[in-house]
Amino acid sequence: MQPGDAVAPSEAIIIAGNPVGYENTIPSSATFVTVSGYTTNANDWIVTPTGVRRGHRVHGWSVQAHEIRTPATSNTPINGVDSDGSQEAAIPATSLWTLTYVSSTVGWILEVTSELGATVTAVVPD
Repeated sequence: MQPGDAVAPSEAIIIAGNPVGYENTIPSSATFVTVSGYTTNANDWIVTPTGVRRGHRVHGWSVQAHEIRTPATSNTPINGVDSDGSQEAAIPATSLWTLTYVSSTVGWILEVTSELGATVTAVVPD
């Protein structure tokens, strides 16, 4: 974000952190998120929103590398892996990403594109 950039009500600017807190959780009303940095290092994370409906999408731009996880004890997967604790999806710096919520059993599908427009190989939480 640059000074003077307009921010819509459905946008959020967050910082990846450790532990989970308000500052690193994607608001359920957000459809576009800018991850402007991290608190400690690239192992810090952001958390998917809760209470969203099937088909909810969140697009994001990551200035710094970070990880994405689901809320603790939610048993919600990202790309087929339960991601609510020790298995987060790593997002490279300067990446555009999209999270799409499918259902409580399928969870979120995460797609990542580099700043050059190349699709990043399937991101599997580790």
